[in-house]
Amino acid sequence: MVGKEGEGQTIRVQGWQSWSLARDTFLRVPCHRFSPHGENSLEIQVPMPEGEKELPPRGWSSWPCCGPEVDERTVLTNARWISGWLEREAGETDRPLYIVIDDGWTRWGDWHFWNESRFPRGIEYVADKIKGLGLNPGIWLSPFLAEKRSRLFQNHPDWFVRNDRGQLLDGIRDLPGNLKIRKRYLLDFTREDVYTYIFGSIDTVLGWGFDLVKLDFLFAPYFHPQFKTSEKPRQFLQGVFTHIRENFPAAYILASGCPLEAAVGQVDGRRLIDGIRISEDVVSPFLAGRWPLNRLVHQMLIRHLEVNLAARKAIRTLWDLDPDIFACDPRLGISAIYLDRLAKTIKEAGGLIFLGDDLPNLPPDLTERYLETLLLNS
Repeated sequence: MVGKEGEGQTIRVQGWQSWSLARDTFLRVPCHRFSPHGENSLEIQVPMPEGEKELPPRGWSSWPCCGPEVDERTVLTNARWISGWLEREAGETDRPLYIVIDDGWTRWGDWHFWNESRFPRGIEYVADKIKGLGLNPGIWLSPFLAEKRSRLFQNHPDWFVRNDRGQLLDGIRDLPGNLKIRKRYLLDFTREDVYTYIFGSIDTVLGWGFDLVKLDFLFAPYFHPQFKTSEKPRQFLQGVFTHIRENFPAAYILASGCPLEAAVGQVDGRRLIDGIRISEDVVSPFLAGRWPLNRLVHQMLIRHLEVNLAARKAIRTLWDLDPDIFACDPRLGISAIYLDRLAKTIKEAGGLIFLGDDLPNLPPDLTERYLETLLLNS
């Protein structure tokens, strides 16, 4: 059962969901930064700190170096590298270390299966190997969305939300209407069979042995046209968090694109979620080698992260802040000044610290400059 937070300070937080800009904008694009129900600020009761918190996770995530092309070889090569490097440089550590398999391990919607060409020995095999290195495996999924090429869509096209013109509803909501070309469609979670599928997918993925689950695009249910207020989508989303807490109590729950109101609460004395992502992707693998566009876009994204962190510091007693992943591959085009700003912001957040480069192939000077600073001295 979801309970309320304890006594503490009541603060007003600007921004509807965890990526939202701290300030409103005239055009309101991307649309997903703004509530479809007009609730773009929130009063939250922040509890007084009680004793020492556990240190937030750190480790490596596949997204910046692999994008949607993640595979077994790259994941395990980086897991072995980071395990060996930390053993040499840091010795024993009490801070949990995770290797996170991000988007690309399956088609959106097909959460019961993995891409067999990229993970020929299975996703459970990779999770077991990561644990064998003394690390914790983590995985990404977006449980409310699916793509047209998925088995799920092909077998159950009636499971998806449509607008009043009969068009499928894009749940990512970057642009108004259906202007986006690459769409991810919203599952109709009001149907009992869809509800069962969503919860079954989460159970399947965590049942493979993963210790961290990153749930993405959690704002999507709020755009279901059936609802004129946020009450039902909030209850549904909190039900998902509660289900994970009750059935996988050891799992670390990282919420991304999460409406802040849905993340507030406790289950049996534990916070509803553990960590919350406070920005959209700061580093894009799709921009590798695309000079000068990559430099300009990454500078803008890093500035956005800085603004959001300034507005989110007050909620650090509620959740671990996830400021996204650090990556410094020269092909990304990020200048040394902005790499330093990104590293500084990640440390200042006091939350999750994840690297995203293909570490064995990173130039040694960058390894020495940033890995030691982020992983050993944070």
